[in-house]
Amino acid sequence: MSQVRLRQGQLLGGLLTLGFDLNVEAQLDAVTLEIVKTSEIAGEVLKTDQVRSSVARHLGVDNHNMPAASREIDAVVEMMLDATFHYQKPLLLEDLLGWHRAQFPEGYDRERVLVIPSRNLLDSFIVKFGSGR
Repeated sequence: MSQVRLRQGQLLGGLLTLGFDLNVEAQLDAVTLEIVKTSEIAGEVLKTDQVRSSVARHLGVDNHNMPAASREIDAVVEMMLDATFHYQKPLLLEDLLGWHRAQFPEGYDRERVLVIPSRNLLDSFIVKFGSGR
């Protein structure tokens, strides 16, 4: 599944970089669905209409007839678009920390995180628990 997502991001990023004019609605639908489903896998249920509004705003598409997105949804959308459109750029600690700050603007909260250790404890990741919002 992760390979499919990687290929999807590479294809979408490549087409946009080359200047292909993709159908805006299809692009909005695909990106919105990707973000909503990826978040569901992580245990977070996002409001699809707010995700779509945020995606539209980030892509420069008129979203005036759409509901405003919450700060949390904007942070998720920004992170996903950054990862998708810059997949060839090396992932730096600065990127991860920026995404983390966007997800947790109030700072670290033990009750809302899950530490998933890797083989090397220095490479452990902190993942947001579903907030039920």
